[in-house]
This record gives sequence, C-alpha cells and structure tokens, in this order.
Amino acid sequence: MKPDATRRSPKSDGYVKLTNSSAGSTHVIADVAGYFVGGVPTAPGTFVPVTPTRLLDTRSGGVPVGAQGIARLQVIANSAVTTVNVGAVVLNVTEVAPTAPGTITVYPGDEAMPIASNLNFLAGDVRANLVTVKVTNGQIAFKNASAGSVHLIVDVAGYYLRGTATTAGALVAVTPTRVLDTRAAMGVPTASPVPASGTIPLNPLGSRPPDAAGVAAVILNVTETAPTKPGNITVYPASVSLPTASNLNFGPGDTYPNLVAVSVGATGQLNLRNSSAGSTHVIADLAGYYLKNTWTGLQSGQMLDSGGVIASPSGEWRLVMQPDGNLVLYGPQNVVKWSSGTYNDPGSFVVMQGDGNLVVYRGLPYAVWNSGTAQHPGAILRLQDDGNLVIYDQGQAIWVR
Repeated sequence: MKPDATRRSPKSDGYVKLTNSSAGSTHVIADVAGYFVGGVPTAPGTFVPVTPTRLLDTRSGGVPVGAQGIARLQVIANSAVTTVNVGAVVLNVTEVAPTAPGTITVYPGDEAMPIASNLNFLAGDVRANLVTVKVTNGQIAFKNASAGSVHLIVDVAGYYLRGTATTAGALVAVTPTRVLDTRAAMGVPTASPVPASGTIPLNPLGSRPPDAAGVAAVILNVTETAPTKPGNITVYPASVSLPTASNLNFGPGDTYPNLVAVSVGATGQLNLRNSSAGSTHVIADLAGYYLKNTWTGLQSGQMLDSGGVIASPSGEWRLVMQPDGNLVLYGPQNVVKWSSGTYNDPGSFVVMQGDGNLVVYRGLPYAVWNSGTAQHPGAILRLQDDGNLVIYDQGQAIWVR
C-alpha cells in the first residue's frame, strides 16, 4: 500500500472521482491537506488546474532515459498549458521498467541538478509521485541517477502563475532543496534514524526564505528509507496534536517518497511521526512555500483558522487564532492586549458571520465565544495601527477592543 499525492480540480458539485483501473477491488484512504479558493486565478503564485494531460511518454518513442542521463521537457505553450505565464508546474511523474535501482530528480531546466530527488526505484519497478517544480525558462529536466535506463511518463495537473507572489495562499516555488536527511545529520542533531513510535521536529525553511514569518505552509518531497518494520510517517504542524492521517506507508527495507503539502501552524515548525515498531531514516526536500494570510481584518463571511494571523497595516499588532483555541490580540514585544479566553478549546476557528457577529467555534455548531454584535449584517472586522480591534457597521464602530 503506497501513497501518491494527488491534486485535482473538483467538479461544480464539489466531488472528485477516484477510479480503480484494476481487475480486483481495493480499499482507498484519502486525507485532505488543504484546498484552493475558487474563481479565476490572476495573481502571481496562484494555482490554475487543468484536465490531467500526458506531456511525455518515452515508451512511445521506444527510447528510455539512459544511465545518468537527463531528459528535458517543454512544459509551457502546449495543449494543456497554453500560456507562457508559468512559474511552477504540478506533474505526476511515473518511472517504468528501470534496469537498475536509482532515483529521478525533477528540476528547472536551466539550473544545475540539486541535491534532491522525487522518485526512488528498484529494477523492474513501476512507481509514481506528484511533483511540484519551479519553471524558469519554460523547460524542466529529469535526471536519471541510476546505472541503468528507465522510461518516464509525465502528466500535468496544473500550474502556478509566474511573478512575485504577494497574495495570501500564493506559492513561492524554489529550486529543490534538501532540508532533512537523518542519515547525514541534516536538519537533526545526529545521524540516526527516527526511532520506533518516535517524533522528530523540523524547521522546513531553515535559513530561507527571509520572509519566513509570512509562510503558511510548505511543499516537501518526503522519503523514507531503510525501515526495520512496517509502518507509516505523518507530517504535521508542531503546534497541533498528531492527526489521524499519514503521508507515507512502508514495509521493511523499503525506500518510498511522497509529495507533502503541510501547514507550518503557529510556530513555523513541523513534526514527523514514525508510527512503526521499528526505526526508519527520513529525507525531506523543499519545493516551495505558500504565503500566510496577511489580512488587516475580516470581511463578512470570512474566517481565520487555527494558527491564522491578522496583522495591522504597520505589522505592529497581530490578532492570532492560537492552536489552543484562544483568540489573542498582541501588541509590540508580544504584549497581550486582549483575548477571548477560549484557551481550553484547541483547534477552534473564528468567523466574521454574515449577521455581523464575530464568533469563535470549537467546531460547528459549537460556539464558545462571540462579540454580541449580531443584527448588523455586512459588518466587518478591522485591526488598526492604533492597536484597536474594531467591528464596523457601515463605517460606525459597534465593538472595540
């Protein structure tokens, strides 16, 4: 049972279809990691889904990628990606019929091959993985780091618009960068595997980017290798409890990767949990990061999820929906000016309701705090540079903290 990340555009009714192209039955497990807001993407870094389209199949020409060879692919101005305004692409990459073990690394076509990988395989395998990769000259490259040849199949699922990303939720794609390797003490204090039922912390951004405080989530290619027992790996924000989800499933001696999109939560840190009776090494390569919500308030109907932040225009004041459930207004030097007092409700979120009431929910329909400003439809919340958190109804302040 091996995972493969999937990024698909739902139909208008909100459903996606999963088809088992097999002569037998199978169980399927799906864990949601996030979603893209609907509408027509126009801002740099926003995602444009496309109908899955095959861009490359080396089997059709009969010539595999040779040992230590590099294949290059034009990924813009084709039948699926008709524009040249592309900053990164999302691809499902499959290797077929390798003659020796090795790895595939996908990277921008005009850059040197980075220390990273996207697929790990053995002779005779057929393996797939989702890849998000930066595009700088319209091309991407595939390096076959193997002593044997391998066929490649590449299907495009969508792309991110080119330009300097500034919008909340936009992607900043980076050259694939290794941020964790427990075999080499990279990202961890010692060169040792993750122990049985063990958890290791990870700062996925390291010293980059300079605006790390504005990062909401990261895209990582996570690989497990040399496990001693079967199990799974879960990657999750360090500020929350271990979720009922997994990113990698493995058996003894396996080496398998999977693409992971994960929130960095309120602390900017991640945990990697080894739910196994044995140890395993773990490798993680950074492919990009999503920008955090930098709103100065909430419009009617908008919500702030656990770990979300609203900042005043100057950035000196912050309203934080903390993972412990407390909605807290912080000033300079992180001095607390006000809180909702809901710190015993982890995972709560706050909504600026259409009726004008600001409400903290533990989970629908369980409200644990409200501003008492219902009966003011269309009211909005603003965090001002003077430190006041204000609900306005048609320009009139009806609630101030």
